[in-house]
Amino acid sequence: MNIQNYKVIYRERVYNCISFTPVFKDGKEQPTFLEVWILDEDGTMKVINDETWCFQFVSKVNKI
Repeated sequence: MNIQNYKVIYRERVYNCISFTPVFKDGKEQPTFLEVWILDEDGTMKVINDETWCFQFVSKVNKI
């Protein structure tokens, strides 16, 4: 899922989000984990895998 217009907050840090993939376990209808691709403050692409409640997604503000 492409979410490049969002930032993600994870462990009290804000990252530029590239994409994420929900991970479903035990036949549940809601995802229990997320695999989130981010750009860190150095511009390095990284993957964060953690439970869904650990992430908060916020829309980037467009500057005119």
